[in-house]
Amino acid sequence: MKALGNLKHLLLCVILSPLFLNLATAEIIIHIQHPWAVEDTVRANTPIYIATEETGWYPGKVMTSEGGNWYSYTFVTTTKKSTQRIEIMSVIPTAYDNMANRLTYPPATQRQLTMASIFADNTEANEVWITFPTPTSAPVIHFTPPPSKVIAFFNPWETGFPRANIDKLANVTMRKMPDYCGWFCYNYFGDLSSLRVKFVNSKDRRTVYTNSGVGEGDFIDITEALENFDTVWIFPDPLPDGPPVIETTFPGFTGDCGIITLAVTLRDKGESADFGERANVCDGKEKATRGMVQKRLGTDGKPVKTAGACQSDDFHLWYVAENLTGGYTNEICHNITLQKNEDGLYEYDTDAFFPLDDFVYLDEARTIKNPNYTVDEGLDGKNHNFWFTMELSAKFEYVPGQTFYFRGDDDVWVFIDSQLVVDLGGLHMATEGSVDLDDLKLTPGETYTFKLFFAERKCCESNFRMVTSINLRSSSNLFYEKDSSSQIIKYHMKSKRTKSNLACDSDGEIVDTVNADVVYYIEGPSFPSPFQLRPGKHFGDSTIDKYGIVIVATKDSSILKLDTTSFIGVVPGDYVIKYYSALDRSQQGSIPFTIFEVPKPPRIPNSVLRAAYYADNGFGQVNRAEIYLKNTPSIIPDSIQLFWPNSKVSRVVTKKEITIDTANNKHLTVILSKPFDPEITTYIGTNQLGYCYSYDTAFYNPEEILPIRLADSVGPLLKDVIMLERIGSAQDTFLLTFTEKVKDSSVIGKSLKLIKSSGKHFVDANLLQIKADTIFVTVSVHDNERPSPGDSLQIESSGPLVDLYGNHARFDNRPVVIRIRRSPANITKAFYLDKDADGTVDQVQIQFDREVDITDISATFTWVNNISTSPLNGTRIKHGDNGSVVLVDVSGAFNKNVQNITSGIMTVKVEYNQFSSVQKNSVVNDSAAPVVLSALYAPGISSEDELTIPDTLIATFSEEIDSFSTDLPLKFRKPGSGSDYKISLEFLKQKGSEYSFKVTSIESSVYPEIGDSVWINPEKNIADMFSNAQSNPLNKRVLLGFRSTPLKFKFKLGPNPFNPKRQLITITVGPETRTRELLDIQATVKIYDNLGNMVHQDFQKSQNNKNPIVKLVWDGKNLSGKQVSGGTYMAIVRAEEISGRRAETARLFIGVKLK
Repeated sequence: MKALGNLKHLLLCVILSPLFLNLATAEIIIHIQHPWAVEDTVRANTPIYIATEETGWYPGKVMTSEGGNWYSYTFVTTTKKSTQRIEIMSVIPTAYDNMANRLTYPPATQRQLTMASIFADNTEANEVWITFPTPTSAPVIHFTPPPSKVIAFFNPWETGFPRANIDKLANVTMRKMPDYCGWFCYNYFGDLSSLRVKFVNSKDRRTVYTNSGVGEGDFIDITEALENFDTVWIFPDPLPDGPPVIETTFPGFTGDCGIITLAVTLRDKGESADFGERANVCDGKEKATRGMVQKRLGTDGKPVKTAGACQSDDFHLWYVAENLTGGYTNEICHNITLQKNEDGLYEYDTDAFFPLDDFVYLDEARTIKNPNYTVDEGLDGKNHNFWFTMELSAKFEYVPGQTFYFRGDDDVWVFIDSQLVVDLGGLHMATEGSVDLDDLKLTPGETYTFKLFFAERKCCESNFRMVTSINLRSSSNLFYEKDSSSQIIKYHMKSKRTKSNLACDSDGEIVDTVNADVVYYIEGPSFPSPFQLRPGKHFGDSTIDKYGIVIVATKDSSILKLDTTSFIGVVPGDYVIKYYSALDRSQQGSIPFTIFEVPKPPRIPNSVLRAAYYADNGFGQVNRAEIYLKNTPSIIPDSIQLFWPNSKVSRVVTKKEITIDTANNKHLTVILSKPFDPEITTYIGTNQLGYCYSYDTAFYNPEEILPIRLADSVGPLLKDVIMLERIGSAQDTFLLTFTEKVKDSSVIGKSLKLIKSSGKHFVDANLLQIKADTIFVTVSVHDNERPSPGDSLQIESSGPLVDLYGNHARFDNRPVVIRIRRSPANITKAFYLDKDADGTVDQVQIQFDREVDITDISATFTWVNNISTSPLNGTRIKHGDNGSVVLVDVSGAFNKNVQNITSGIMTVKVEYNQFSSVQKNSVVNDSAAPVVLSALYAPGISSEDELTIPDTLIATFSEEIDSFSTDLPLKFRKPGSGSDYKISLEFLKQKGSEYSFKVTSIESSVYPEIGDSVWINPEKNIADMFSNAQSNPLNKRVLLGFRSTPLKFKFKLGPNPFNPKRQLITITVGPETRTRELLDIQATVKIYDNLGNMVHQDFQKSQNNKNPIVKLVWDGKNLSGKQVSGGTYMAIVRAEEISGRRAETARLFIGVKLK
């Protein structure tokens, strides 16, 4: 078995503690192993309920899970004699019923489970473990737990007991370990895969002990310890509230057992006028009566009856011995044991205080009967010896805050320092009284007497309860054997064993002495409050193994070694070591001693010869100081206060950060655990930057403060690098800022390195000028490299560059990324374009002298006739072929209509976001090619046989044309046709941007018409005055218009006159002159007789628009179809172009001959 020695501790925790706890608590703890867990895995994962009169019936209370299918419940009011039934219940909840699928134990086949049946075989136990072979079988009762792990914890609190708070489980009760005072334990049955625990104070349920000690913190992980051992011991270090220490064997120390054993003297009074049924009742009533005794004790240390008291005249005999048969008296010695309760107070409580029930005989041989022994039946149905008095005499040291409380019957008087403080005289039921010792005007630390006088004078009950914070002592069996044979005095702690082993018999016959297990506390000038001394070495020097106090302790013995000459860290003065029995606080003693001040020599004055700061890193972060002293220091300095770069910023280093050079013990090296801020490479103002503090108690003048002047041994760093924007192939210029001033001339030469992705390159620097803390240099880089933004610059540590103190930069000095300082780019040229050749300028192209950030600029354009744009930016701006070309979309951006304008003076204003006060202005040149705005065709006029006026074309352009070197400047196309036709033109004249041409030829079989398309021929270099030729095949198209030729109609008729019987007369209507214009004409004729009657009308249209002739024919008949008579008739003829543009009317006379 693992850790066999610990098994004893486990058994002590579970076997002996119930006996021990009868005095401290009425709690009863029942542990139950889940009855249905083995047969039903679903139920194993659901809690079980316990139902009793205390918990309430259905559903009762959920039991606390302890792991391993074990559950527990702590009863507070139920007694072990109770016959009330106990039921265990398991449920499997559903979505609609949390108490569904209920099973209960015991089943109908088993008798009821009660406290009386559980504790029938062990009425002393307060804790029990119950298992069930099956859910229907009888329970198996165990007063020791099944195999488990033990968690032992040393209580850090003066009041309250610890409860274990196991992670993922509830708080569980821990039990005192009687053989290990101050220790509490708990048996754990659950999973060990992740076992973590806190401890909670039972008094307030809020105060906790964690992995940080007393106070808030995380759980304490004990998984590993319990995987390999059966028991873990957890205790604070230092006591009482330090962080936890976990050990797997007993640590070797105990605490206060919380027990005071007091010696009392009992006197059996028998029946008399004051005792028994004939006892005098004051005023005929049984009640507490004050004033029966005087305020102070008599000279014999006994209470003195007052003049008006109702007791008999024998009162003075109550507390003195009465001589009986054979030289015996009615006195007997008795021990009363007070147990510390959960409130940290010592308590003794019983409702059956009958200590003389067995005082039947006066002698040990039980041959001489006690004549005063008289019994009566008490309320419990048993006979008791009721009539006795008790006297308790003790001493104590007054500590502010002490209290005393009593409750009982009958008479009780308590005197402190002979002064009456509790006055409960007379025959009465249990009555209480108390005193706050702070009201008595006692002196803290002084020793005072405590006396309690009690009388039980009448049947039929006897109550006695006292609760106090006073550490009373009536006698002590503790003593020590002292060995003074050497400078180190040894105290071997012993305890007397008397024949009766009663506290009041400490001076009786000693039958044995045994080793004593004691707890030590030291008090004195260095300890404001008593300080517990654990076993081990204290107040000394481990390097020479000399200590003021050494405690060698085992489970049942203790030796204290005291060497008053070896104390370290303790001021001289008078001290006392108080020791207490680990089992009984009233058993105590003390060892006074004095620590004398030893004469000390004076210090040898020291001073700092030189010192310097260093930065062992490339960030200029001071982390080390080297200090050289004039003399060897007696000790490592306690602390050194360092400042950097001035007295406003400091660090305090302690011994662990200071080392002495083994080769030169006058040389101190200080390594700062918290370095100063980075990039501070020199001091500001004075170099008085430190103080060295040491306090060596070996000297009568222990304090030494040495001022330190620290030199700057930290090399410079680049702080900022700005490269002026390069224009063309100019030499690069840098603006350098350093973390401190550098020697100007040291910048010249190979002082820098350029770091590019391709590697490092030496840089030659030339000094230009110095402005404030900025140095202007021009640089040339080896390997034909040029610096770029985003590259880094670094000081070349082997180069010439140094600070004012001659310090070079470290080899790993921090590089600085090169920033670019840009200047506003200059406009080298700008021009506007009509990119889609639609006759509207839609783009401006701006050429800068360097790359520009298009997000940083905006452009405003101004054109002819107050035409302008607002500032254009964002999506309207993009780069052209390279970063120095910017294309600005101006389509729709002008404040007026700019359609059909491709020339004119334009200006641009460029503004820069980065340079808010800078703007660049430039003329924007015309790079927009001309387009046709309109085209008008004018057909020529001809006589009958030849053309007298040729066809002409009038074209208007968006701007003036430089020249026409071709006869085909324009292209033509019929609507719906996929091919062009040609018209040869000859320039005639110009009026502004309007040009007139003579048509010299037209492609055969084609003649221009209204609606034909006309545009500039992109193949013929038709350019404006700035040589901007239109080359876009999709340049602007316009519809061909026509200008009508002046036209008169010619009217002919014949034969005239005519004979309708043989002839028809024809009226011919057509143009008077010939034109190449295509015409469609129509004519109407109306013929009237001499009375004005219309006799005929006709209407005709031309059939050929190239030869538009209309013929109107009359056969000489009237509208009724009859032959008209001979005579003269008038014909009114109206001719008109069908389009309605031109019309003419003629009056003609027709002769009709009928012969």
